[in-house]
Amino acid sequence: MLSFLGSLVILFQAKSGFPLSNKFCPWILCLVMSATVICLGYTFLSAMRLVVPDRMQSHYQELSKGLHIVWTVTAGIVRLFLLVRMCPWLKRFVHKDASRRLLKLGPDGRANKPEPLC
Repeated sequence: MLSFLGSLVILFQAKSGFPLSNKFCPWILCLVMSATVICLGYTFLSAMRLVVPDRMQSHYQELSKGLHIVWTVTAGIVRLFLLVRMCPWLKRFVHKDASRRLLKLGPDGRANKPEPLC
């Protein structure tokens, strides 16, 4: 269920016009895609348990424990990589007085004049 909802969120983000030039939007997209793939992997392992014959269940349980550990470690490394990749951007964003840029405030703390439309 989570992998299906994750894929819908990815499609929504990709098609709705999020600015891909902004570093935050592709980062969120990568984060959601990695969560979707992680849930898809766990779904695959659960589905395999359902189709393994009864005589091989004990063998599959041993194999499944190792696969769960490998999959969890791999997912953790991917998430850590995404977080580390975003940290320098967050430091620059906070350091450059982000509130002024977001609110478009001038140096005196008041809003700038709006630009004429024509």
